[in-house]
Amino acid sequence: MSPLRPTRREFLAATVAPFGARSFLPSSQSLPITPRNRAARATTYLPDGTAVHTLRQLALAAVDAAKSAGATYADVRLMTMRDSFVSLGFVGDRPTLFSNTSSDFAPAFFPPRATFDVGVRAMVGGATSFAYSERPTIDAVTEAAKHATASARGLAGHLRMPLEMVHAPVATGEWETPIRIDPFGVPLEEQVDLLASYDNVVRRIKNGSVSLVGTGFVWYHKIVVVATTEGTLVTQGWRYGGLFQRVQGRQGVSIVELDGGDDRLPIRAGGYELMLDPAGHDRIMRRTEEAVRLASYPPSVLDVGRYELVTGGGATGHFLGSLVGAALESDRALGYEAGVGSGSYLGPPSAVLGQQLFSPTLQLSSSRLPSAPNGAQWDYEGVESTCTPLIERGRIIDYVTTRATASALRSWYERSNMPVQSNGNAGIATAINVPLPSHGHLIMAPDAGGPATIDALCAGVSHGVLLYDPGPMSVDAQLSSAFMLPSALMFEIRRGAIVGRLMQNGLQLRSRNMWGRSLKQIGGARTIGYTFADAAKSQLDSFSVEAPAAHFVDVDVTRTGVE
Repeated sequence: MSPLRPTRREFLAATVAPFGARSFLPSSQSLPITPRNRAARATTYLPDGTAVHTLRQLALAAVDAAKSAGATYADVRLMTMRDSFVSLGFVGDRPTLFSNTSSDFAPAFFPPRATFDVGVRAMVGGATSFAYSERPTIDAVTEAAKHATASARGLAGHLRMPLEMVHAPVATGEWETPIRIDPFGVPLEEQVDLLASYDNVVRRIKNGSVSLVGTGFVWYHKIVVVATTEGTLVTQGWRYGGLFQRVQGRQGVSIVELDGGDDRLPIRAGGYELMLDPAGHDRIMRRTEEAVRLASYPPSVLDVGRYELVTGGGATGHFLGSLVGAALESDRALGYEAGVGSGSYLGPPSAVLGQQLFSPTLQLSSSRLPSAPNGAQWDYEGVESTCTPLIERGRIIDYVTTRATASALRSWYERSNMPVQSNGNAGIATAINVPLPSHGHLIMAPDAGGPATIDALCAGVSHGVLLYDPGPMSVDAQLSSAFMLPSALMFEIRRGAIVGRLMQNGLQLRSRNMWGRSLKQIGGARTIGYTFADAAKSQLDSFSVEAPAAHFVDVDVTRTGVE
């Protein structure tokens, strides 16, 4: 590229060229887009969702029905979701546009949606029950409310320990993700042209290419109404989406694949303006160049043993979310999830809270604040969102809680002069799920004086491993240990420099050791990376994690396969 950076208009004019060779993707002019749909928007094809005022009416009707049926407490969640998906790829050598918002294009990987769900949780005599419906009618939601209340009444006489729903202030109001450009209103033609420009950036790099997944945008608009018998009625709208693109670097038979969006979250809160960042093309170019560079390292293999380990920010976050974040969900630590094979080595809370179990360099918090990548004003119980400190200098000081689990920590909260209340971390995947403790955005604090780059962290390693991008990982039911398969993107380090790519080695991790005595150094703020961690519970979505690079010692390296 010229040292003088072109304007965005000039850049698009240069990169969105008519399709003439396999090495470049086309612009919308050369794709089979008919005149009728050239200026079409996602809203042209998506079915209408349930109106917000209707959602509120249904929520109030369900709450009234539960109360009239005898519920001492009830809460209701109604959710409607719309999505738009558009992707560029190839079928053989022919450029193809995939979309779930237009029948004129090739079939999408999933159909367009405008879904509706409602879930009602009712309490009678300390017992709770839950019922749901997928029909947006008064009859359907009131029937669900009555069914939940009747079931709770039937369970009330068989409880050994009634559930306490801790107090929460009554909340009313509305909140929506602030956006500047509604992606559902952006013409598909414009989206296609921008996607083509992203792909052309990659294909201009020698030995660079785009993976078979292609390059695409996905956009979501989710509206949730929460109502309770105590008077809470809140309405929230989440707008999120982004670019999905996997770039490849190839050197001979060696291929390295990375996310095109650098270490930022590919899906995050915002509108189409997320894609109009002038630095976006440069980031994709640098990421492709990095993939080509990493592919140039020769294959290497380590003997089984213990080695030093340097993790990039995204890899640190992957381990942190799976082995520490999930273990700090209060329902796991209290044993409530034991029946479905989900426990926590950080339990019971009475034996863990206040104890320094990890390195004093570890500082951890969980945020659902509106400023977080997937934050909001309130959680899914209508409790105001907070940023909750969980670990201070290696010491466990709290868990993520809901109104249904916070009372179990009463003794600790009272001794610590903390209010006995939910810290606003109730989560769900859809409204047909019961709210459970869940992180919104898990944050590991960087070391203010720590190394500014991964290279600086590697400089102190005499012989070890750099984990650039983690692979599939198997975690035990208590989250106390994990095994990472050899498919991860790992490299051998000797005397502070990368000397080869590890294709046959995996990692065996023990949670307490890894985040305790093995954690030697944490990187500075410039090493922070972002990733998503699997909630490992079907009722919850994955949560985002923000973490710096890190340096560990005495990590078990395994070896599989044959040379």
